[in-house]
Amino acid sequence: MPNRPEHARIVAVVPVLVWSTIAVALITAAVSTLVWRRPRDATYLLLVTAATLLIVGVLQFPAGPALSLAVYGGIAAMVIRRSRREIPRAAAALLGIALPAAVTWWEIEYGDATTTELIGSLVGAFLVLVVFTYLWVRLRPTRTPASQGPAQSQKIVAVLNPSKFADGGEALRRELYAQASAGGHPSPELIETTKEDSGVSAATAAAAGGADLVIACGGDGTVRACADGLATTGVPLGIVPAGTGNLLCRNLGIPLDLGDAVAVALTGINRVIDLGRVNGQRFAVMAGIGFDAAMVAGASERLKQRVGWPAYFVAGVRHLLGDIMKVTMSLDDEVPFHRRARLVVIGNVGRIQGGIPLLPDASPDDGQLDVVVLAPRGLVDWIRVAVNILTRRRRANVRIERFRAKKVAIKTERPHPREVDGETISAGTTFDAEIEPAALVVRVPG
Repeated sequence: MPNRPEHARIVAVVPVLVWSTIAVALITAAVSTLVWRRPRDATYLLLVTAATLLIVGVLQFPAGPALSLAVYGGIAAMVIRRSRREIPRAAAALLGIALPAAVTWWEIEYGDATTTELIGSLVGAFLVLVVFTYLWVRLRPTRTPASQGPAQSQKIVAVLNPSKFADGGEALRRELYAQASAGGHPSPELIETTKEDSGVSAATAAAAGGADLVIACGGDGTVRACADGLATTGVPLGIVPAGTGNLLCRNLGIPLDLGDAVAVALTGINRVIDLGRVNGQRFAVMAGIGFDAAMVAGASERLKQRVGWPAYFVAGVRHLLGDIMKVTMSLDDEVPFHRRARLVVIGNVGRIQGGIPLLPDASPDDGQLDVVVLAPRGLVDWIRVAVNILTRRRRANVRIERFRAKKVAIKTERPHPREVDGETISAGTTFDAEIEPAALVVRVPG
């Protein structure tokens, strides 16, 4: 045992560990609700935290080990259940074990609790975690058709990109057939994408063949292709996301869970949204020239498969201090103006990876394109830009400019990287976009 003054200082750290763990639970719950739009996950974690605090408080067990096991174990369960990437799942499982083990060691080495109290604390937290995890997984909300949703039998065509599913889409097939049968619909027709056709032809043919619903099953590229094929046809597009960004789903509130997404596609309500068109190519989310396109092009496919959207930030670090473009812009055929910028993004919706509100005023059904021009000169400017974006600060800033227009024409002094809905296109000097109002019908939660 250390000498008394040192022991007192060490024991004083315990409340800090407890409160920091509670803070982690609250922050994770807030992010789950506001960014990932999973209030049920947030409720699960908060209930695990509260129940553990209640047990250790009533039985006067040491709180540190119990709370760390419950909270970090709960977060690990959330990541393992929701993520399809092997690295986040493995890291979550490791931290879910390592952090409680470290706190328990600290309590054994420096704490005042007896062995019986410590074991009771861990057992109580473990039982809470098991019970609430079981209820969270098993007691799912009943999927019932929305009152506004279609009740009649539907001819359904699913456009599947099997490369985006770890099992090639087998679980999706089972879920889709099961829910379609339960809803009284005939078995959906499945069409797999190919390197030659990412889904445009399949969606176009489905609409022409009398499909009542086309479901895009894949990443943002598959969604964009199907949206292009269904544009102006009035045939609803359902989405089962399986990509890295899944940005249209995140912006429209479509769930990322496979079963929930299928349920929304089959029983949700129809929402009419705009589409953008840039250099002849339609987009549902955003298109950009400069830094963001270089970041998209530089993101490793293997890393995206393993960790998901954070792979883009890894790529972005390498391009933070890349080229500054000389840009000439005009909005709605008005007088052109000049800017020096790192990137220009034209958006139909506002949130990018991680729920970051790059275009906070953007709405997919307002008949307008939102434009942001970022012009940070160095690392300090990038930090200021990031703070401004994350806090949605409205104060004028020469490094961030936002515009709204129905038509946007951009010309640069030389070719720069370009991207459309997260997919790179050839570098170029022009980037001309216009809005297609009310061009697409999308199934969203009721």
